[in-house]
Amino acid sequence: MPSYKMTFDAIATGAVADTYKTLCAIVAADTAGHRARVMSITIGPADEAPVDKNVAVKLARVDDVSAGGAGTPGASVSGANMGKVDSESVASTITGGRAYSAEPTVYGTEPLWAGAFNARGGIIKHWDREDAPVIQRDQLIGLLAAPRDANAITLSGTIEFETF
Repeated sequence: MPSYKMTFDAIATGAVADTYKTLCAIVAADTAGHRARVMSITIGPADEAPVDKNVAVKLARVDDVSAGGAGTPGASVSGANMGKVDSESVASTITGGRAYSAEPTVYGTEPLWAGAFNARGGIIKHWDREDAPVIQRDQLIGLLAAPRDANAITLSGTIEFETF
């Protein structure tokens, strides 16, 4: 199954404690056969001297992108430009966005996964195929982060996903 990587670099969280900001998201169009599962995420500090602050992170899903709540990415990534794990793979049917200027407004109430880490470190999370968060057609999965106090944290990372 083809695997791809959606990256983000030096994206700052907001400076409001416990208020999540979308770092990046993968989006399945409202087209039959467009679906993917998240295989791993990697998040870490983008600063040369990261602060000793805690950061909450989560994966959350928007169940109906075409309803208008999918937000506005600062940078969109087409399927053709999505990073391929195998350079000989076909172009991704899944698109993405990073550095959202307007947040998606209809994330599910409960996250698909949640965790926290200190900004001097990072977090890596892997899923097997049976447990991996999945998006079907017309859905979005966002990777969100929130500082635990009123200080923005600048982060970089990757969502690795496979289409099926």
